[in-house]
Amino acid sequence: MPDRTVTSWTALVAMYAQNGYFGMAKEVFYRMPERNTLAWNAMIQGLSLKGDVLGAKEVFDAMPERDLVAWTTIVTSYAQNGHFREAIHLFSHMPERDLVPWNALITALAQGGRPDDAITLFQLIPVKNITAWSAIVGAIAHSGDVEGAKLAFSAMPTRDLAAWNILVQGFIATSAIEAAMEVFSRMPQRDTGDANPDALTFNAILTACSHAGRAIDRGFHYFAMMIAEHGIAPLADHFQCLIDGLCRSTHLARAYELLTTMPHRADMVSWTIFLAACRVYGETDLAALAARCAVELSPEESSSYVLLFNTYIDSIDRVGDRFEPIDLLEELSQHN
Repeated sequence: MPDRTVTSWTALVAMYAQNGYFGMAKEVFYRMPERNTLAWNAMIQGLSLKGDVLGAKEVFDAMPERDLVAWTTIVTSYAQNGHFREAIHLFSHMPERDLVPWNALITALAQGGRPDDAITLFQLIPVKNITAWSAIVGAIAHSGDVEGAKLAFSAMPTRDLAAWNILVQGFIATSAIEAAMEVFSRMPQRDTGDANPDALTFNAILTACSHAGRAIDRGFHYFAMMIAEHGIAPLADHFQCLIDGLCRSTHLARAYELLTTMPHRADMVSWTIFLAACRVYGETDLAALAARCAVELSPEESSSYVLLFNTYIDSIDRVGDRFEPIDLLEELSQHN
């Protein structure tokens, strides 16, 4: 490039930093004849994305002038990496704040298991938007306070789909399954628009049914509802929830049938779930079938061999002379 401007230098730094080439970003940054605020911020943001909080702070401290973007980025970096004390300290020294750093810190505290601190900060925020409200609802739900989360949710001036999903997911995370189902039943239907359940909502509901074990038929009911009533094409994660639920409820034959007939090719996570269930319930024949499929999918993955071998060891009295596990293991190793 014959004429390099500050803009072109900055664009190069930002491109390298945002795509993970931090060494090259640093090299270009320190070669710049002059650096503008955008270049400094690009470095801070890149190092923050990498999780290098101390490196980001060094660049931040070296900035000749810090704007709101720089302050927000460094506060968010500390908060999202679990350094809450430092994040709060930096936040308190910000010369000015808009809603972005407030929301970032409240969300990080809420997701980091600090609901009381998140609520305290939420009460201080001058203008509470839907992002802050959603973070607080999620924090209270994740703390296990079902009634408190419902009250906070009811107090929201407006609610969008993300807020509904956060409440449902928060309840499921603390095994408040019935509370999650009750919230789901109150979600506006598809003709109301904004809060129609989406693929994420149904993934949460199917997860709840899976963890409930005996509620797997309920899970298939919601799966059918998702397709027929809401027009949502099932994703691999939805099928995985059903497979997990079938395994938990001992319906291993049904789980194997779903694994081998669903439109999405089963991944190693699904096969590992199934193999682990086969071990628990001593289903050596199904384990052997599943192990072959898993090894064909990922020959270098050792977990299939280990789970299969342990299934036979745990079930040795039932195996007898009918089948030697070592024979199958040797057969499977031929795929590697």
